Amino acid sequence: MYRTKKRFVEEGLKVALAEGKRTGQPKLLSANEDATLVSIACSEPPDRRARWTLSLIADRLITLTELESVSLETVRQRLKNNELKPWQKKMWCIGELDSDFIAQMEEVLDIYAM
Repeated sequence: MYRTKKRFVEEGLKVALAEGKRTGQPKLLSANEDATLVSIACSEPPDRRARWTLSLIADRLITLTELESVSLETVRQRLKNNELKPWQKKMWCIGELDSDFIAQMEEVLDIYAM
């Protein structure tokens, strides 16, 4: 509010009402990384685990992608945005997550990214 008032006084009404383009925070995950995260959450959890946890999903995502790190909050937000709850038994799921599936998924995502 203060900045708007200051712009009004210094530069006039039109400038005060016209906001400039906001840069915003860059995307945390690419479309391919996001799709990989969804695939992980919909797959069977690792051996001796009854369900996926945020840290398990984050670790698997780092293993399967070129990401150096990913925060648990990013994983939580992406699951929430996709309405996924991997700790529940009833949810929609994707088939087996293997290298062939990931290759086909990336091919489809590349088409949508064009």
